Amino acid sequence: MKKCCLIGCLIVLILTGAKAQIHVDEFKRISSGEALTNQKKDHNGQICALIKINTRNLDDTQRKRLRFQTDAVSQIVSIDYPVGAIWLYISPEAEYLEIAHPDLSVFKYVFKEIIQSKSDYEMTISTAVVETIVRPTITEQYLVITVEPKEALVTLDGELIIPDENGNVTRRVRIGTHECEVSAPMYYSEKQNIIVTIDQRKEVLIRLKPQFGYIYVESLPESEATVLINGRQAGITPLLSDKLEKGEYIQRIGGQGYVSSGQPEG
Repeated sequence: MKKCCLIGCLIVLILTGAKAQIHVDEFKRISSGEALTNQKKDHNGQICALIKINTRNLDDTQRKRLRFQTDAVSQIVSIDYPVGAIWLYISPEAEYLEIAHPDLSVFKYVFKEIIQSKSDYEMTISTAVVETIVRPTITEQYLVITVEPKEALVTLDGELIIPDENGNVTRRVRIGTHECEVSAPMYYSEKQNIIVTIDQRKEVLIRLKPQFGYIYVESLPESEATVLINGRQAGITPLLSDKLEKGEYIQRIGGQGYVSSGQPEG
């Protein structure tokens, strides 16, 4: 069976100092005009300013993990992610911008000038290096099915499997739901949906219900009378027959000095 894998992410910090840092290298007003042509209003009805943020040492994945907050009176109305940058619409006259990342320290940048409505600004942020390392995450688990009788056959997701001598089937399967059917001669077949999870291996016991019976014959006052079941000699009394499939049978009992007699059993 081919191994199924998903891609998981492990975040590794390469620190340039004792503690990972975020720092604003540059902040300036520019005249690109987007805040004027693409106007957005804050909760007070004021037209926002636009801060275009460039980052150093962060790829697209890590850039989108940055979080921003401002003072209680102001509002960050929206954040967009054009290629290689962050566009942040903020209330005019905002006092500061707090920048955070789950794997880095929080940095509070206090604006040194009054943020003007309909104006564009550019900010450059540098950080410690945050790398995204791709590693496989196993998405399979062991499934152990034990069947009774041990000679039963197992069909798992359409695949016919013969259990081992102890009646066990062990497979490594994908996480999720699997269809299982167990069958054996002279037993009722059984179907189950088995749910396999990642946390621990799944163990299932399936006991089939018998579809057979026995005939017990006793003769009095004499024993060792011959017993025929459906015309075939089965033995002498007292007799417990072999397994018989569900149905109707004719048994006859005869012995020396006795008249043969018979009756159906079902």
